[in-house]
Amino acid sequence: MVFVVNKKIRYEVNHIGLACVSLYYYKYSEFMRVVQLDISTL
Repeated sequence: MVFVVNKKIRYEVNHIGLACVSLYYYKYSEFMRVVQLDISTL
């Protein structure tokens, strides 16, 4: 029973981690796109 709960908690942590990583990459790509636009307009 404890093993199942531990596995579930680990799955939740991985899910949250993946969400944070994907959000970070999305924000980073948006930022880089804005920077490239700024560079091209200079």
